Amino acid sequence: SNYNNYSKNDLNAPHNTVSNLSPVEAAIRSVNLCAENARYLKAAICAGFYPSLIKVHLPKSKFKAVEGGAFEVNPQAKEVKFFDRYKGRVFMHPGSVNFAADAPFPAGGGWMVQTQMVETSKVFVREASQAPVYALLMFGGDLKVDHEEKRIMIDEWIQFRAPPSVGVLIRELRKEMDHLLMDKLKHPMMDLSISPVIGVALDLLGTDGN
Repeated sequence: SNYNNYSKNDLNAPHNTVSNLSPVEAAIRSVNLCAENARYLKAAICAGFYPSLIKVHLPKSKFKAVEGGAFEVNPQAKEVKFFDRYKGRVFMHPGSVNFAADAPFPAGGGWMVQTQMVETSKVFVREASQAPVYALLMFGGDLKVDHEEKRIMIDEWIQFRAPPSVGVLIRELRKEMDHLLMDKLKHPMMDLSISPVIGVALDLLGTDGN
């Protein structure tokens, strides 16, 4: 058969190719450490498209009785409402994957980054992605801490209930990241991955503070 006509070198060719590519694979792996955590992708989208946000309003919680208790039912997609800061209420486009999706948001709603909005009979959002809390805190606009009300505000619109210490620490972390980026511009060969500041940022973004 043709198989028997292959030489030993031919059969070892795939192994040799892999061995030759291993340095390349190692290099790719070193710059792609966050590939398996979707939160990093969401954070990158949030940073790139901010302030194109929509506020998600969920209906009142509903519970379904079962033997021994009850559990909270996720709201149906048609029950979820979306609001743009300037255009008011907007609607998910029927062609969007979010149109019929269940709402994966905490109680009280959340935020989404919209990357495409069109206006026909209504204002429709065609493409949107959930915006993690810590992505907004770290890559959003002007951050203020209300110590009396125990809340963090971004651009006088986005608000989160949290201990003031969280807001203060995030604000300082943002300053340190800005300094690092300025140093990177001055010294392009600088390795940011070894910075403890970047390590803290990755931990927060990778877990969304949980």
